[in-house]
Amino acid sequence: GVDLGGRRIIKKKTAPREPVDRRGIKYGPQDRQQAPRLLAPPPPMIAGTARTLPPPIEGEIDFMGLFDAFKRRNKGRTVSEIVETEGFRIATPEETYGGFTALYTASNTAAADGSLLQWADAAAAAIAADARLPYGIPFAAVAHKWPSTGPELGSEAAAQAYVAPFVTAYQQRPTAFTAAMLSEAFFDVADDFRGDDWSDGVSAEGASGYQRWNQAAGEVLKQHQEEGQNNISWLAQQYSLISRADPGPDVLQEAFEQLWAADPTNLYALRFRGIDLLPRWYGTDKNDVERFARWAVQETSSLWGAGAYGFIYGALANIDELDVEDTACDVPLLDRGYSDLREAYPCTRLANEHANAVSWADAEPAVMRVFDGGLRAIDPTAWGAEDDAEGMGFAVGAYATAQEETA
Repeated sequence: GVDLGGRRIIKKKTAPREPVDRRGIKYGPQDRQQAPRLLAPPPPMIAGTARTLPPPIEGEIDFMGLFDAFKRRNKGRTVSEIVETEGFRIATPEETYGGFTALYTASNTAAADGSLLQWADAAAAAIAADARLPYGIPFAAVAHKWPSTGPELGSEAAAQAYVAPFVTAYQQRPTAFTAAMLSEAFFDVADDFRGDDWSDGVSAEGASGYQRWNQAAGEVLKQHQEEGQNNISWLAQQYSLISRADPGPDVLQEAFEQLWAADPTNLYALRFRGIDLLPRWYGTDKNDVERFARWAVQETSSLWGAGAYGFIYGALANIDELDVEDTACDVPLLDRGYSDLREAYPCTRLANEHANAVSWADAEPAVMRVFDGGLRAIDPTAWGAEDDAEGMGFAVGAYATAQEETA
């Protein structure tokens, strides 16, 4: 899955292929009744599916026809030509992560090269300084997720090999933070075992593996319950564990309140909770997210104006098969929210998220305003992309559509 630190990426709802991320789990309304419970709400910005399956595509997709249509709509220009003409490029890690670039880069190899504890020390120093990522998220809210890569494993042996470095680091230094890192690795394996099918398509082996590895994560977290009450990484994982176990909305609400009380400026917690409140997971209807987003604005308006509203709904833009019409989103407030948030945290990630969110909301003048404001460095994660090429395609497509609609 994707966390708000930008460690992992998903596919935008308009992509023709299913998400390959193992947290891109598909659910339908039957998940709320089917036994045994396999509900696992995704972390922020993780692909899901519609509450009803779309009709199957008959025959092969005419990719050349789609390509030709794109060229016709854009005066014969291809994506590459628009990129070259307009000066679009992929954002550098420094532009995305700023002062966290070294930590981000090191996290990619920390498990493989045996340096998880050294990385944890460096992360702890940043957390102690109350550091925030350039886009406003407290580093403590996502640091424990960065070393996990969420690979496709395919077997018990591969799963054991994947978690081994995290187990070793935890055994050498059992703390709330290393427990949070280890539990994230266990969540990765749980999601890999389950796969990305609907509940009624999950095999008995997949369901058993999913439950077993989630339970293992819970056992590790439980060892640090007292210490964890003052550790945001631990509290975030505890919330994630509860959302996977689905003990009921009241228990999950209590877990959110505990996480929020630990840092009432934690944008990550707001985004996570907003996704959980979609009707396909814990919400009763689309107004649950709306009520929560407006509550979040009341709680944080002195910090970010309407920023929390934009940040919560911005995550929904990258959830598969969820259109703005499926929500109660106030589009002008979404736009203003991102403008307010970008005033507090002017950065590449939020500029990309802003453009993506208002594109999802079909607010083409707002899309053009963001691009005309200088957005050319594309952050694929913000667009829900699987890779750089896909991210560039999504961004250029949004730009070209907005340009045409506002001409």
